[in-house]
Amino acid sequence: MYRSSIPCCQIVKGLADIQYQYLGYLIDAWGVLHDGENLYPYALDCLANLEIQRKKVIILSNAARRSHSIVEELHRHKIEPEHYHAVISSGELAWHTIQNSLHSSSFYGNCGYYLGPQRSRGLTEGLDLEWVDDVEQADFILNTGAPVGNPTTTVDCDELLSKAALKNIPMICANPDLVAIRAGQAGICAGALAKRYEEMGANRIEYHGKPWPPVYTKALALLDMPTSQVLAIGDAFETDILGASNAGLDTCLIASGIHRQNLLPLSIESVQSVAPLNALPKYASEFLAW
Repeated sequence: MYRSSIPCCQIVKGLADIQYQYLGYLIDAWGVLHDGENLYPYALDCLANLEIQRKKVIILSNAARRSHSIVEELHRHKIEPEHYHAVISSGELAWHTIQNSLHSSSFYGNCGYYLGPQRSRGLTEGLDLEWVDDVEQADFILNTGAPVGNPTTTVDCDELLSKAALKNIPMICANPDLVAIRAGQAGICAGALAKRYEEMGANRIEYHGKPWPPVYTKALALLDMPTSQVLAIGDAFETDILGASNAGLDTCLIASGIHRQNLLPLSIESVQSVAPLNALPKYASEFLAW
């Protein structure tokens, strides 16, 4: 449900306008720093200025991959460790949850089915599990997204999800995002598959990452400062903005990400027309810029 008349957020050209209010920053990766292939135009300069100002930056990503993989990806975009304090990914949280639960009687079982692209397959490594090719033989599904390409619907996975839903096989969703921009094109993420699975009647779905509280607990522990001094920056209302708002953080929406078609040209009115009731950002900016 959306509303057209909501309190105004502030439109800013860059973080320099508001930097004195914040010492810590939680910054999304895909849709804010880059689109998977291309670094956004002002992102590196912004990170460099945050470093000069001695701000503490955590890259908080919903990518369904281990954090070291995100570090390598950032390096390819010339974003180096001196630009941030730490990287936290939803995939890392999912991996550690599985690893820590393997020998618990409450874990789903020893046979997993991997649903996702090859680039996220590393999430299965280092786990004492058997990975099966038939979803109906699995104790649980590890969902990292659509297996092939950059689809805009779940239709290619509907048959598989339907088979699994009949048995209500538990699903671990390692990326709650519904949509991501990849090389300029929008496509569905693991969160969209999990949502479709729920629509089919499945009710044993476990999410890791934004907007769920544990990722913010971890990030805020690393920042070690009052929440009033932390700004969360992202391009998605339902994950980045909602999750950070629920954690008591101020937020800045980047309009050139997944909502760009509805937000640009950026104005208070465009934000008002798109923002969900429970996820109004305090600030909005076209790009992550200084």
